[in-house]
Amino acid sequence: VFYPSGLAMNALAESLWNPDVPWEQMRRRYLSAAFGEDAALADRYLATVEDYLDTGDPHARTPPLSNANEGRLAACAGYLEEALAELEARQAATPVRARKKSLDLLAYHARLLQNVVRAYQARLAGDEEEAGREFDAAARFLRRTEPQYSTYIDTMLALRYLERARQWG
Repeated sequence: VFYPSGLAMNALAESLWNPDVPWEQMRRRYLSAAFGEDAALADRYLATVEDYLDTGDPHARTPPLSNANEGRLAACAGYLEEALAELEARQAATPVRARKKSLDLLAYHARLLQNVVRAYQARLAGDEEEAGREFDAAARFLRRTEPQYSTYIDTMLALRYLERARQWG
């Protein structure tokens, strides 16, 4: 529940405690505590990625990115590359361990999404074999990093998502 950030859990906890706190105030306070001077970067990353992942399906049955066209996937790939470079640079520069981990989780998220985007790009290009390799690469990434990230991400749930995404369409 803390992947790619603890924002959702923080919002749930704070809303239960004080339901009158406005969402934007809650969001700003959390991002400031988790990311410090990099809060604006984290906010931009989360908002941008959320926009790319939105499928327009109100029932959330459509896997994120699965209905994106070539242009949207290319834009997402470009954004992830740019964001990952900035996240890694900020992570290396911060001496605060908790903020370093918060930035690391966003970078981890971006790396995983890069494989998913490449898989859908290959699928749109008609190369199912390459799409399968990219989905497999994402699954290997999750399995390889599970010991380090299992306290933040439900790896089995993410692997099920990848399998569903792979079979979609």
